Amino acid sequence: MIWASGSGLDMSEAQRIVQSRSNQYFKSVSDAAKLLSKPEALPAGLFEVYSEYFEVRGRMRIDQTIVEERSLVHKQRGKVRTLWRERGGFLRTESADAMRPS
Repeated sequence: MIWASGSGLDMSEAQRIVQSRSNQYFKSVSDAAKLLSKPEALPAGLFEVYSEYFEVRGRMRIDQTIVEERSLVHKQRGKVRTLWRERGGFLRTESADAMRPS
């Protein structure tokens, strides 16, 4: 989305922004723009650094069963609403246990 909506932005620069954001959030659009060769490619009027939408992931294990869940939530004025949820239950196997790091 960043690459498609940035003016003259190439894919590697868009990926750099995403990777940097995963380590630490940006306090302003200009903080993100500093990572670019052309900072004007991210105009503050078109981009923001905050969101009301969040992905929430969880995992619960009961005996040999693992249940994983991923949800998209919308938080607005202190109220949180789940927009969608996907859930899966997986039976642990010896091969899965062998692949898990110790």
